[in-house]
Amino acid sequence: MSRNRFKDILRNLHVRDNLTITAGQKDGLFKLRPMIDLLSFRFKYFNQHSRHCGSIGVYKWRDSKTVRFASNYHGTEVASVKRTNYDGSTLVITAPQVAKDYNDHMGGLDLLDLKRAAYG
Repeated sequence: MSRNRFKDILRNLHVRDNLTITAGQKDGLFKLRPMIDLLSFRFKYFNQHSRHCGSIGVYKWRDSKTVRFASNYHGTEVASVKRTNYDGSTLVITAPQVAKDYNDHMGGLDLLDLKRAAYG
C-alpha cells in the first residue's frame, strides 16, 4: 500500500463522533479507542504456534506479550485460564496447557530470579 493511500484511509477513518468528547479527556487516541479495545480483546484469544522435534516441543503464545515455552512433557493441549483486567474484572481465555502448568507450579522461582538479578 502506498503512503498516500494509507494517509487517505487514515484521514477518512472515523470510529467515534467528535462531539462526544468530554472536557477532561486526555486520551490522544480518543477516536480510535473503541476499535483498539475491540482488537485488544480479540488478540487475547489463543493462537498457538508449536514445533516438535522428537519428544521436545517448543510453544509460542501471545498473552500481554509473546511467551515461549519448551517442554518434553506437554503436548498441544489447551486449557482455560483466568486473567484479571486493569479494572478488576476477570476474563477466561484459552492458553496452552504448558502455560497453565507453569503458572500453577512456578512458586517463588521467578521472584528469586528477579532478586538475584538485582544484586548479581
